[in-house]
Amino acid sequence: MPVQQHPIPQNVTSYQFRLVGDMTLKQFLQLAAGIVIGLVIYATPLPSFFKWPLISIIVGLGAAIAFVPVQGRPLDQWIVAFIRSIYAPTIYVWQKPNNQQPSLNQAPTSITQALQSSPPTSPSPTATQPQTSKIERPNLVPQIHTLTRATPPTPNPTPPPQPEPLIPTSQDIKKSAKNVFASPPKPIAVTPQSHQNTNHQSTQSSSKPAPTTSTATVSDTPAQPGTSASFSTDLPIPSTPQTPNTIVGMTLSPQGKILESVIVEILKNGQTIRATKSNKLGQFLFAKPLDDGIFQITADKDGFTFPRFDLKLDGQIIPPIKLQATGTK
Repeated sequence: MPVQQHPIPQNVTSYQFRLVGDMTLKQFLQLAAGIVIGLVIYATPLPSFFKWPLISIIVGLGAAIAFVPVQGRPLDQWIVAFIRSIYAPTIYVWQKPNNQQPSLNQAPTSITQALQSSPPTSPSPTATQPQTSKIERPNLVPQIHTLTRATPPTPNPTPPPQPEPLIPTSQDIKKSAKNVFASPPKPIAVTPQSHQNTNHQSTQSSSKPAPTTSTATVSDTPAQPGTSASFSTDLPIPSTPQTPNTIVGMTLSPQGKILESVIVEILKNGQTIRATKSNKLGQFLFAKPLDDGIFQITADKDGFTFPRFDLKLDGQIIPPIKLQATGTK
């Protein structure tokens, strides 16, 4: 079914019939009235110096009323509004009316007159009030006392004693140390053969230099060196970094497939300074550039093992890094 074009609705109440072009019937009558009044003035025996200016004013006024609007309103509305404003009052004075309401002028009828005018009535018998018996409330206090005495108090169950943890105190440690040091050392029997062996060992030890003992603790030992990071410009990275020391890369499986949601960490001196996770395409990015130095890169994902990669930064643009797993767990 084709869509039909509906006519644009128009305001029927304010419709005006048009004679020629945009000139309405009202405008035609206003212009004709000015011309007719001008012809009437022309037919009067008035002097020409007074007649012609008056004719031009009347005809021009009729044309202005018909065709010249002022601020969107016809000139005849301005003339009518001007005449109304001249004769309309501008000051309003309020005066209190003197007439009062008739209900306020009536005098109130007294109650004594109405009582006197009413006929006497026979005295009505007094209504006997019903006698109400008092309801006494029983005293329940003795019963409550007896109930409280009869019910024995429920004993609160005490929790079972918990065994104290066997933690050695400082006094026990001191006593054990005293016992250890108080025990005398056992004598060792020295034979001539063992004496010769000890002399032979002492000569060999004096000929060899004594090894240096390391006193460094476990926390001071450097981290185990990892494999050097592998760079690849063939990785599908959307945009390579343009600022130095900015790290981007991709995480891959041992078969070279994309691995997503791999946690990538950057460590320096054994402490994690940056961490991120690869997206669904296996891509990761550290937007903030790093300082110059030696860093370690670790990757972690359930079911896969990654080696630790070493990276040295010296203020140059770094190509994308390939983090490939070495096996599965």
